Amino acid sequence: MKQRFSLGFGSMGKIMPYKPESDGWMKGLVGFGLTILIVAIAGAVARVGTREAINYAQSSPSSIEADLENTFADNPSIASMFYVLKEKYPSDYEALISGFSEKVRGGASGAEINVYAHSFMRSFAKSSKKDFSAAPQQNLIEVLEKHVPLLDALSKDSSSICAEFVTTGLGPGRQLSTPTLEAMAEVVSLQIKAAAAGRDSPAPRQPPSDSDWEQVGSAMLEYGTLEEELNSLANQTYSTLPVDRQCEVGKALYRAMASLPPEGAARMAAYVLIQD
Repeated sequence: MKQRFSLGFGSMGKIMPYKPESDGWMKGLVGFGLTILIVAIAGAVARVGTREAINYAQSSPSSIEADLENTFADNPSIASMFYVLKEKYPSDYEALISGFSEKVRGGASGAEINVYAHSFMRSFAKSSKKDFSAAPQQNLIEVLEKHVPLLDALSKDSSSICAEFVTTGLGPGRQLSTPTLEAMAEVVSLQIKAAAAGRDSPAPRQPPSDSDWEQVGSAMLEYGTLEEELNSLANQTYSTLPVDRQCEVGKALYRAMASLPPEGAARMAAYVLIQD
């Protein structure tokens, strides 16, 4: 028999579904696009830096884009996200490339380029939140479901990287395996496509229902999460869990959300996957 569990407790002993409000709660999706961009741009900048024929002071947007294309040739798994961004959000893509060009012409270091990419994509993720939340149901479910193999890949890289992804989002400089980069690029591409679909044909929806949260909690217990670990989400002490358990609880959360009936899974995706 499936056990019912509510994430969090209200006053007077009444069990209430936990609806996280904290900025720091499960912000993986805000972070993952940054990592893909940083990896790609770091590669492109490294290429530029090793080519004597290229003058940093004369690097134009077109030359930066050409170097990105060369980077894609060596790393085809990350190319899809850039192409989807260019197709679905061309003005944002142009602004990104223009910004890279400006940084390179100014002699910015690789670290400074990374900071720029990080800041740009965090802003893009937040600005596209409304579009993403209004995406068609199937688009949202697809993004959510692809998080399951992504979290598996991250956990194989390391528990600490996995834990960082599900709690604060990945920052610059993380070393990720090829399978993880491939899984991440696929999710990023699907996220951008979903946001564009929500922008073009919005399908507004309500936040997750009490029943949605209860089903998520019950499923997480079935996937091996301990009751005290669920309570740590409610009382904002999740980050104090051992790193390996942060990772496993995060994996259970995404599996649980993806296991909901379609309408509930879409509500969870729209509400959880991009945080303010």
